[in-house]
Order: sequence, then structure tokens, then C-alpha cells
Amino acid sequence: MGASLIAQFPELNDYRVRQTEVGTLVVEVGGRTDLNLDEQNTIISLLKKQTGDEFQVRLKVVPEIDWRESVKRLGFYNEV
Repeated sequence: MGASLIAQFPELNDYRVRQTEVGTLVVEVGGRTDLNLDEQNTIISLLKKQTGDEFQVRLKVVPEIDWRESVKRLGFYNEV
């Protein structure tokens, strides 16, 4: 999803997908403070093409992703 996402929205500088519950994915995109409805739907559609429709997808738009103290910037992180 990363290259597809970044290519469509060049002003976004980073992303991360977190599985926060069994059926829930949170997509964090960094580089902006908001996205219009079309942009939101595009990102959710890209993710659902990869994962299927069984996941609830939440979008979180932030100026910068908080990577905490991790030196690795993993595109996917499972918290379950």
C-alpha cells in the first residue's frame, strides 16, 4: 500500500497501518492535518484492496507520525 498511497498524495510523508483489534485497522498518514472525503475514501479503498472488506478501517491524519522510541518505521504494526 505504501508506494500507492504516497504516489497519489505526494504531500503525505509517511504512513503506518496498525491492527488495534481483531477486526480493526487504523491507518495513520503523516504530513497533513486533514483530508477531504474523496482522499479519505481513496486511502481506505487502497487498504481494503490489500486486506479485504472484513476489517473496519479508521483513518488518522497527523502532521507527523509518533514513532515513539522505535528506530524501525514499520508500515504495519500488530497490537493485538
